[in-house]
Amino acid sequence: MEKIDSNQAFVVLESTVNQNISFRLIALVAIILSGVVGSTAGVARSAMSSWSWQNPLPQGEHLRGIDFIDANVGTAVGDAGVILRTTDGGASWVVQPSGTSLTLYAVSFADANTGMAVGGSHTESVILYTIDGGATWSAQSSGTAFRLYDVHMISVTTAVVVGWQGTVLRTTNGGGTWTVVASGTSQNLWALDFVDGSTGAAVGDDGTILRTLDGGMTWATQTFGTGVIYKGVSLVDATVGTVVGDNGMIVRTTDGGVTWGVQSNSSAEQFEDVAFVDTNVGVVVGQTFNWIFGWMPLMKRTTDGGGTWVVQSAEVALHGIRFSSPTDGVAVGDNGAIQRSSDAGASWVARSSGPVEILSGVSFLDSSRGMAVGNAGSILSTTDGGNTWVPQVGAAYAQLYGVDLITASVATAVGSNGTIQRTLDGGVSWNLQVSGTTERLHAVHFVDPNTGTAVGLNGTIVHTNDGGTTWTIQNSGTPEDLTGVCFVDSSTGTVVGWNGTILRTTDGGATWTPQISGTTWWLSDLAFTDADHGVAVGQGGIILQTTNAGATWTLRSSGTLQTLFGVSFADASSGTIVGQIGTVLRTTDGGTNWVPQSIGTTRSLYAVDSADGVSQTAVGEGGAILRTGAVISTSAGAHIPLASILQYAYPNPFNPTTTITYRLVRPSRVDLRIYDVAGRVIRTLIDGQELPAGPGQVIWNGRDGAGRLVASGVYFYRMNAGGVSEAKRFTLAK
Repeated sequence: MEKIDSNQAFVVLESTVNQNISFRLIALVAIILSGVVGSTAGVARSAMSSWSWQNPLPQGEHLRGIDFIDANVGTAVGDAGVILRTTDGGASWVVQPSGTSLTLYAVSFADANTGMAVGGSHTESVILYTIDGGATWSAQSSGTAFRLYDVHMISVTTAVVVGWQGTVLRTTNGGGTWTVVASGTSQNLWALDFVDGSTGAAVGDDGTILRTLDGGMTWATQTFGTGVIYKGVSLVDATVGTVVGDNGMIVRTTDGGVTWGVQSNSSAEQFEDVAFVDTNVGVVVGQTFNWIFGWMPLMKRTTDGGGTWVVQSAEVALHGIRFSSPTDGVAVGDNGAIQRSSDAGASWVARSSGPVEILSGVSFLDSSRGMAVGNAGSILSTTDGGNTWVPQVGAAYAQLYGVDLITASVATAVGSNGTIQRTLDGGVSWNLQVSGTTERLHAVHFVDPNTGTAVGLNGTIVHTNDGGTTWTIQNSGTPEDLTGVCFVDSSTGTVVGWNGTILRTTDGGATWTPQISGTTWWLSDLAFTDADHGVAVGQGGIILQTTNAGATWTLRSSGTLQTLFGVSFADASSGTIVGQIGTVLRTTDGGTNWVPQSIGTTRSLYAVDSADGVSQTAVGEGGAILRTGAVISTSAGAHIPLASILQYAYPNPFNPTTTITYRLVRPSRVDLRIYDVAGRVIRTLIDGQELPAGPGQVIWNGRDGAGRLVASGVYFYRMNAGGVSEAKRFTLAK
């Protein structure tokens, strides 16, 4: 019983293109964002539950920092206390338990076993220590409440940490005690690097550059470029170093910081980190601003010591980069992105996998078969309980908010501009249906393949008795936005929405009767286990329960103020609620009492569903798909298709040409076609050719099969190889 929606990303996106968007949805953005920026430290959580990442893999939290001890052994850290470990140079990764849900910004190892990770929030610092390669991590007392941004282990006993408001900490006994070191600045320090046990540098706000020659015991100020926030530093030796930061600043010294020279300066660029292989070869990662598409990923490389910097392909925003050898490098970033280079940064291959578009709806038919939908028309399907999720191309390029998988073959998805599309073949093909409205539709529910109801903005309710061949607008009697719908049979159903709206029908929607919810807060979703028993959830952590068909709704304690987006019941007793910043609540008594769970993510979750009485699947930000009650591999390679990897198109957006890259794991017969947003084939680039294993690329010149230039807009490219089908999108911008 899935239905959902309204997440802030969709609202913001559509408000830019739809001048008639309601003021109430704009207010919703503020409500949601106010919760997103809050710390998870204050959220009460139960013991870790058995939720596993299914997409992206190995996990979907933003990764902030990375370190390698040699060409094979490395560790990455990020949001929600995530720690990943590789022993094969980044080809595969294992999730390690950190014991914290706070953000980890950096990690450093002195040898294969001894390492530290640091991070925190605006009120709490975190230092973690391991002596067994990360199998176990123990928390250390830093003596400060300030957030810590970087750490460098000089030896197995000596380490230096920098952070908020000029914080510098040093230990000589493996973190048993930490000493506050005078930094000479109150500016935030974001990064540090050492070339040996003595010589190091730290950088931060307002052009701050600090240098030490005694292993961090004393620091001298070398401020350069007042007003600039420096985020990354890479020292090649005691004399040569590069610092990067906001405003596209790249500055370099060749005399140990006595003088600095500007190599790059652009207000449209922001750099997060930098790593040099030697004095000549280096890579910076960050983002660049495009007036059409906003902030976009950016990677640049130099082979002449920064005399020239060449833009490289970057599919996702990257925050950390390290080289473990003259040829081997790994970069990490948003949505768990891991990219690996074996040619000194000349090219990069993704080692994380899975789509990262926001997902807002999910529906399962049984323990194996399910579908999820979301941003940019994303449709994913699984037939093996989520061990693999296959992208599908819908009938229209629309934001999709709700989906109902009715049978193994039949499903209906709804979204922006009144979009309703249906598949009769398990998602292989989708057909648009005439909804009779242009209002955004947030949720849909069918009681059988023919009888279904969808709800949306401004009190919109549409109903079908013939599988969507015709949809009839019903009179809801309210102007409020409706966001959730649940029917227990063809006659009896309930709808929830804005301002505490609850409507009930017992005649299939011919008439809708308002019920007293007792709240004016936004209700986002509901679930009924029978005609009498139901639960509704929404803004501010509100949970309402009824045991008498909605005649009365009783407020239940959630223990959180985070907005709750989705609710689902596996049976009459067992239910799950999901919401902002990874909020998950469970009940075993039909909804009277709810217990929080820690599931290892801070991604907002917008929908949850169960169909087998055991497993629950939740979806949300960054393509997040998490499941409980199932055993899922945490290896990134487990999610990579056995036949092919459709990697990326570069540039994207493009004009007039773009290069589509792919990698075949084994020799395969390949089809590669371009589709428009209506699902029509525009151009066939590879037509059933038998191609060898390994990397490959195809150039598209923006022309259709007849040689005509196509119009500007969004297009999809789909590859079929060895029984595996993958699709991605790109934009032609003229």
